[in-house]
Amino acid sequence: MKRILDFFTLVFYIIYSLLFQHTNITTINTTDFNTTAVNTTTVNTTTEQTSNTIKIGVIEPLTGVSAAGGEEELRGIKIANKLHPTALGKKIELVIVDNKSDKTECVNAASKLVSDKVSAVLGSWSSSLSIAAGPVFENAQIPAVCANCTNPLFHLSFQ
Repeated sequence: MKRILDFFTLVFYIIYSLLFQHTNITTINTTDFNTTAVNTTTVNTTTEQTSNTIKIGVIEPLTGVSAAGGEEELRGIKIANKLHPTALGKKIELVIVDNKSDKTECVNAASKLVSDKVSAVLGSWSSSLSIAAGPVFENAQIPAVCANCTNPLFHLSFQ
């Protein structure tokens, strides 16, 4: 199980890097794994921000039955943010919310991220939580990326 969770930490590091950075090859060294990821692109954010900060929402189950997976994904995002704290000449600020492993709480957490005016969202662990939050982000026209949604309904919901 530990290796699977480390894999998801790495996946979120790569997604974060691909969305917000343009670099060559980065080596990640942590106490749990040592691997190499390739970041190759920069994507502009969709929400106009006048400050020198880009807010990136992170919606994860940090409590409840799915907390272990959410914590691993958050760890990967934090590693990426530590290694690449800026994009487009601006500081990246992570706005982290706990969806409490609950669909209703996930919708509430998604609404909070929208009201906080994030430019994009990373997460959530669990397809059902991502499906619940998806319409909130879709209506606000905020891109949301989930690395581990395996439920086919997730992919059919937003076409």
